[in-house]
Amino acid sequence: MIEQKKAVIYARYSTSNQTEQTIESQLRACYDYANKKGFIVIKEYIDRGISGTREDRPAFQEMKRDAEKKQFQVVIVYMFDRFARDRYISVVYKEHLKRLGIPVVSVVENVDSDTTAGMLYESLAEIFAAEYPKNISIRSKNGQANNIKKGLIISGQLPFGYKNVNKKAVAIPEQAEKVRYIYESYLNDVPFKQMAASLNMLGIKTRNGQNFDEMKFYRILRNRNYTGKYKYKNGEHSGIYEGIYEKIIDEEVFNKVQAKIDSRRKTPAFAKARTVFILQGKLYCGYCGNIIYSEQGYTCKNGKKYWDYYLCKAKKRKKLNIQCESKRHHKEELEKKVIQDIFKNILNPEKIEEIAEDIYTNKSKEKNIAPIKYIESKIKTVEKNINEAILKIKNVTSINVIQRLEKEVDELVKQKEMLEIEKVKLEYQNKAQFTKQDYKDFLNSFLGGDIKNLDYQKRIVNTFVNRIYLERDSYMIYYNSCDGSDPVSFARHQEIVKKQKGIYSPSLMV
Repeated sequence: MIEQKKAVIYARYSTSNQTEQTIESQLRACYDYANKKGFIVIKEYIDRGISGTREDRPAFQEMKRDAEKKQFQVVIVYMFDRFARDRYISVVYKEHLKRLGIPVVSVVENVDSDTTAGMLYESLAEIFAAEYPKNISIRSKNGQANNIKKGLIISGQLPFGYKNVNKKAVAIPEQAEKVRYIYESYLNDVPFKQMAASLNMLGIKTRNGQNFDEMKFYRILRNRNYTGKYKYKNGEHSGIYEGIYEKIIDEEVFNKVQAKIDSRRKTPAFAKARTVFILQGKLYCGYCGNIIYSEQGYTCKNGKKYWDYYLCKAKKRKKLNIQCESKRHHKEELEKKVIQDIFKNILNPEKIEEIAEDIYTNKSKEKNIAPIKYIESKIKTVEKNINEAILKIKNVTSINVIQRLEKEVDELVKQKEMLEIEKVKLEYQNKAQFTKQDYKDFLNSFLGGDIKNLDYQKRIVNTFVNRIYLERDSYMIYYNSCDGSDPVSFARHQEIVKKQKGIYSPSLMV
């Protein structure tokens, strides 16, 4: 008879938008998975209301300690992001469990980490030094929908004017009066500064204990919950739900305020709405080497059109006393040209084949032993310092000195733990072996997106672009390399310009 593997389940939900129903859903799916695989579940580890980016989760650490005692043989999670949402933590602890002979398996993501495909799934972000797409698709929306239908609140902090009473948003009389004052004052054209001064003088603070200002007033004036109606968006469960928030503002008053706000936003004062600049942080001046800022509010000579543009720091801050030949660059035209160049030079079928071949060849030859040896030497140095400090503690009698040395030992132990984690991470990455097809698949995964979508554009730029050095009528793009992508310095750029043209776009006229 084959002995059943002992399994444990790890489940977690955060405080942002998930509830106890989330845990129930995770456990149900994990138990179904265990039954299908023939595992016997001996224990559940559950962290409630704790972010997956933290290592000090109580149940998570208890599971780690029990694993080291070899109390089970496999860890089941609903999704890998329940195990850890921080990729660094995920890699380190999965590798730690793997060394103990304990795999972490996901109900939703049916991935074998021992295979090339599985390692690729978990490690491509580190390999390419890019922002790997975060998994936001399958979440615990059913738990939220169930609460909404029961007339229960699902958000963490309630708006000003409400308190949580048995998961109902109940009005606080004193604050509700102030909410009505804000709505009435706005309709009567009372300036925000006067409203703020009045409330602040009375000692009335926001939910976060801050003074009122224009943005905080707008949040209150735009919040439909004050009408007793909660707008919920979740696929088939979407709709307007009543009975969750106690009514503070009449809907007629609320609608008048919205109409007034919208009419004001059509005026020139609101023309400079916040814009997403996809090249922000990547652009540097090709003349002086300063970073290039994103700017708004530039008016054409005819005085009619607002421009979003990029401008060199030296040009913007004249106090720097730097003579720079750069000029303003129109945002949309520059960004469009850069995205076109990325698709031309990287994301096209012919280039993908060539780049995948180059990466595969270079990674096959690459040896990452040196960084590991360096970390090991640092660990030995820290261990030596720990032993010396402990020896000093044994030989002194002063309480103050002993306390100082004990604190020093604690800090050194933390340093050692961090270095050991870094070593495990390097060893894990060093093991990954990928085929040429794996690299092709990764590059091809960027094709087919909505080219007009700013998030898609920004993801492409963040993944592939190292830096862009911009001149008056041209620019040079430096792409991230497979063997490390330290920022290309201005001095290095100047050397390269002297030697070769690189990927140059002399036709760019802004």
